[in-house]
Amino acid sequence: MPHTQPPATSNRSPIFFFLLPSSFFHLLFSFFLTPSSLLSQTHFTIPENVWRISVERTVTTGSYIGPGGVKGIQNSSFNLTNYGKRYFDHGYKVDDYYASDNDLYNLDTLGYSSNYTVGEYIRFYNLIYSDSIPDLSADFFGPDSIVVSGSLDQEINQSSWSMDFKIEYGLSNRVTFTMKIPYFNYVSNERTSSWNSNKIEGLDEFAAYHLDTREAMDSALEDHYDINLQIIRDRFYSWDGKNSVLWALGGDPFEEGISGSEYNPFANDDTSSVTMDDLLNYYYPSIRTTSGLGDVELGMNILLFGNPAWSERGNFSVYTGLSVLLPSAKRLNKYMLSSGIPKSQSHFTSLPLGDGVTRFDVSLFGELYKTILRRNININWMIRTGIHSQTRVNTPISFASTNTFNPDSIATSIGQDYTYIKGNVLYANILGRLELIPDWISVSGGASVYLKGRDEFISNNIVWDSWMRYRKDEYDTRQTAIRQFAEVTLSNVNPLKRIGPIPFEIRGGASIPIFTRNTFSDFSAWIQLVVYAQAW
Repeated sequence: MPHTQPPATSNRSPIFFFLLPSSFFHLLFSFFLTPSSLLSQTHFTIPENVWRISVERTVTTGSYIGPGGVKGIQNSSFNLTNYGKRYFDHGYKVDDYYASDNDLYNLDTLGYSSNYTVGEYIRFYNLIYSDSIPDLSADFFGPDSIVVSGSLDQEINQSSWSMDFKIEYGLSNRVTFTMKIPYFNYVSNERTSSWNSNKIEGLDEFAAYHLDTREAMDSALEDHYDINLQIIRDRFYSWDGKNSVLWALGGDPFEEGISGSEYNPFANDDTSSVTMDDLLNYYYPSIRTTSGLGDVELGMNILLFGNPAWSERGNFSVYTGLSVLLPSAKRLNKYMLSSGIPKSQSHFTSLPLGDGVTRFDVSLFGELYKTILRRNININWMIRTGIHSQTRVNTPISFASTNTFNPDSIATSIGQDYTYIKGNVLYANILGRLELIPDWISVSGGASVYLKGRDEFISNNIVWDSWMRYRKDEYDTRQTAIRQFAEVTLSNVNPLKRIGPIPFEIRGGASIPIFTRNTFSDFSAWIQLVVYAQAW
């Protein structure tokens, strides 16, 4: 039969429990919400055979803050090293002479026939017809290598609605089992990207020269048609020409288009081009959304010293906690190698909810409590360290770390997956709680500190490994977050005062960021329903 805990023997209000038949217990909870793990429960453990079930619903929104407090990820450099050789191949020399037939240097020296080079024949035509067509001897690149490069700035905003289910059971008066199941109803990730390209010296002059040359050839062919001049004209100024320069006449290649199948993820021919805006829309969609299960946490809280506040004895307690975070959330989809891939590949369009890494936590925490003027005062504190397991995870494909825009080439260079060693975690918080109306309303507030060490990456490409780990003044996997929070609790647990047969608590609170580096600076608000029950 139902049985309630005996009346308290002191002014400190105990927690009372609603007792149910052993076959089942029925809990009524509605659309209530989830804070992050900033706040501790009112009590770290609960008595033997007691269940504490909470449902928390939260809304969170924030922006990514990088090194130095800069919003977003700034100045991510990108370059197309080999693409610069299409303008001037400084590495191809014969007898100390730049001899490449595939760049834009020394075009007049390219062979045309057994009797003439291209430049020689143009000069011969000019002599015959008293014309002045440029003979392609003007060079605008070299002797230094051409670097086709730029920088990328990104701002990232993320918001979510989520619900946490937390189940706790008192295995004994000293040991409590805990299980936390998070569910994300909606997560939105919005990314704003902008880019700048570095000027290619001589490119504007090259384009102007060749536009004038093409016009001069077209005019000359109308006046004095010559099949040889026509062949030379088509060789340089048609897309099918062996030494076509049309790809270089548009100016800035990132704005007007990058040509070549090895750089373009959307085409298999050398005549199609892709702009930087096309690439950003492909690699970094402006908005991604998702929903689903988060990482499930299992743990155990163990009383080491003192007495828990619900026991009504003593004035302090110290606990240890052991827990494991299981990678149950949706992960990044693997990039699938394929030629001429569609733009809709889920690797880029889907939004992961977890990183696929298991974490093992060890905690030390405690509480100080006292009754003053019939009001309970509590101070809770916690220190937790987390160690992550080494895990094989899918590679995030990005052109910013490579010298090509082709995702197949990037994935082949790095590997479709890699070994991820996530940095260890140190978390601490302190919370003060004061009853305003005894047994009914209390307020609490505190602060937390979260520190995570740098990650390690082991792939087929050591340059990528270093790029992912840390980039000075640009990006870092070492994270810091300091936050403040406040909460109001309505208690309905005292059997002499409570409304209805079920003891419960309703909590509402909010947290704000104070200091953030290399993670999201989140503003959160939540409401929580906590129900106590016991079976005999």
